[in-house]
Amino acid sequence: MEIPKSTYYYKPKGSLEKKKHNADIADKVEKIAYDFPSYGYRRVTAALRRQGMIVNHKKVAKIMKNMAYSAEKGRDLYLPPTQNIT
Repeated sequence: MEIPKSTYYYKPKGSLEKKKHNADIADKVEKIAYDFPSYGYRRVTAALRRQGMIVNHKKVAKIMKNMAYSAEKGRDLYLPPTQNIT
């Protein structure tokens, strides 16, 4: 049976490496989101970059959406009513 040489030497493009890399990112995102529940995807991305990971903010946002992590909303700033001086 004859097959083309290109088919014989074909190697899929790093699918296992990509899955492993995504799993590593997901693990670190989970740890950061657990430690800092008020962090959104932007701050998580910045934290990952400080750790030396090269990661896109869109990938972090997608991972956080799939894991159902969302930032806790901060408290509203209370401003007492002003007095009317007439």
